[in-house]
Amino acid sequence: MYPSPGILDERLHVYLATGLRLGEKPPVHEDERVTLRWFTKKELDALISKGKLCDAKTLCAYLMWGRL
Repeated sequence: MYPSPGILDERLHVYLATGLRLGEKPPVHEDERVTLRWFTKKELDALISKGKLCDAKTLCAYLMWGRL
């Protein structure tokens, strides 16, 4: 996908990861804080409807996933 067509030639790729397992990964940077959370489709739909999930990359990836 192109996040800013007409302005930048940046291209983003979306990959579908399957067979994932929950695990631990140490932070790359000392001040890095990453929180992992699983969401159901219903939860994601609610976040989108409430305007709480609104970044274009995530919305586009979610739309592409829903069409599989």
